[in-house]
Amino acid sequence: MPPATNTSRRFTISLALILVSFVLLFFISYQSLIFQDQVLSGQNRSEKLGRIDRISSDFFSRLANAPVPGSAVPIPIARPAFPLLRVPDSSKAREIFMQIAFLPDQRQAILIDAELNSSSEEKQFWQNLLINEFFKNGSYFEMRQAAAQILESNFDCLLEYGITLKCAAALKVAESFLHENNPEAARQWLTRLRHLPAPVAVPTQPQEWISRPLPADLQSWLLFLFNCYKLSYSENVETGWYGEKDHDVLIIEHKDGLYAFPAGLVISALQQRLAENGFADVPRPAPGGLTAAAHALSGARGLKILLPETTARIPGGFLLLLLLTSLGTAGLFIFALHEWQTLQKARLLDEEEQFFRQTAHDLKTPITTVSFLAETLALKRYRDEEQCNRYLNQLQTETQKAAELFDRLLLSVRLRKKTTGAAPTSISLPETLDSLLQRFKTRLPGWEIIEEYQATEAIIADPDMFERLMINLLENVIRHAAAGRQLVLRTCRTQVNGCAEIALMVGDRGSNFPVTIDSDKLDLLKNSLPYSPERGGSGTGLFLVRQIMQTHGGQLYASRREDGGIWMVTTWRIADEQNSGN
Repeated sequence: MPPATNTSRRFTISLALILVSFVLLFFISYQSLIFQDQVLSGQNRSEKLGRIDRISSDFFSRLANAPVPGSAVPIPIARPAFPLLRVPDSSKAREIFMQIAFLPDQRQAILIDAELNSSSEEKQFWQNLLINEFFKNGSYFEMRQAAAQILESNFDCLLEYGITLKCAAALKVAESFLHENNPEAARQWLTRLRHLPAPVAVPTQPQEWISRPLPADLQSWLLFLFNCYKLSYSENVETGWYGEKDHDVLIIEHKDGLYAFPAGLVISALQQRLAENGFADVPRPAPGGLTAAAHALSGARGLKILLPETTARIPGGFLLLLLLTSLGTAGLFIFALHEWQTLQKARLLDEEEQFFRQTAHDLKTPITTVSFLAETLALKRYRDEEQCNRYLNQLQTETQKAAELFDRLLLSVRLRKKTTGAAPTSISLPETLDSLLQRFKTRLPGWEIIEEYQATEAIIADPDMFERLMINLLENVIRHAAAGRQLVLRTCRTQVNGCAEIALMVGDRGSNFPVTIDSDKLDLLKNSLPYSPERGGSGTGLFLVRQIMQTHGGQLYASRREDGGIWMVTTWRIADEQNSGN
């Protein structure tokens, strides 16, 4: 094998070792930094959680001892134990109903008079109708006065839809303020519900009580109140978190008793306290639903927080070291690549030099013979006419050999300079190969010639280049494998990159192949051509064959035959309709 190939492999191996060493160095350094960062992060995490626990414990301690905010609800809320509000059946009430039926336009005045002059047993009924009438007519001021009287009274009763009269009055007043676009006043009236008995049937949505759209905070507080109603109906109410949404409940043992706080407001206040103490980046705490890695806050009765995992940060010194190492590796890589390209060029120049040296060597014999025969004929050094004709025939043969060598040389130079290209057309393999064998049979006396045309499809190739390639391959068999005295021509289908092609195989029984084929095949397009010191190179034939196959985009490789010998294989595109259009 030429020295250029060995040197090229050494540079490739050296480059690979450099890259592997750099990757290993980076990996080891990075893992060391990761480990160091994890140790420091663990320490910082423990210290950070300790500070957060102290803030949390102080926050909930102050919450239990501070004045009760307006949003908190005492737990449990009393259950309704009032009589059901009934329609009065007295003669006075029947008279009022008759007046309302005959004088609907005076309904409000009639109800006011009934409320003022009715007995204590019937008064609440007329108050309830009067409030609804005021609300229906938009008399919000009068309605609020009536509702205030109901709330200040010592009597209450249960309405037929499950809430008490005082609760219904507070809801009507709150809704009236919403009609006037005064949500703050509506909030003050809604918060009165926390001191009123729970409804018999707990609603699920605020729209069941108030038809007007509610601001988000009021809607959330009503949902929180509904949850307090549900907890009040449970047999045992304990401190802790109930639910995972903002309108769910935190029950704590306050200094004034057991109170329920809106979970969302408490968590937001705790998060604000954490931010004020330098923990603005801490995620929002949650009462449940977090992973097992979440930390339970001190004094928070089950509230948890999940600190994000800190990613390892690469120090600036390591980045600088990595940059310098990368620049050094890049320099080595560019140098090695340049050297590899130089060696590739040197290899190609070496092969070209071998080609031209072999061509000059091959030309020397016919030119010398032509010169000798020309001198002999010029000096008439022949005995008779027959010997003269024999010299002329020999002169013509040697001249043709020289012309053929010149054609090879000219075609190789044109292919290398890309001044000529292939003119592919459809070629019938069996016919073309039979024609070539007929030309060589006179030179193959006593040879075993085997033709195995398993694939008979036409191929796409330049006819002149294909003929030159086959002549060169057959000449190599005759010159270098004559001892085996066997020539095999075989065509078969093969798959190349998922496409079907025709493999043309030229086999012999020679034993003088210059290199050892270690794998299944030796790719002669990517590797150096077989080098034979005895004949001064690889010959003109294979060099030109490789150039022709590179021009056609096919493959060229050598493989061992069973029982000795070599297959020289070329692959060609099939001349079907698809390939013909390419």
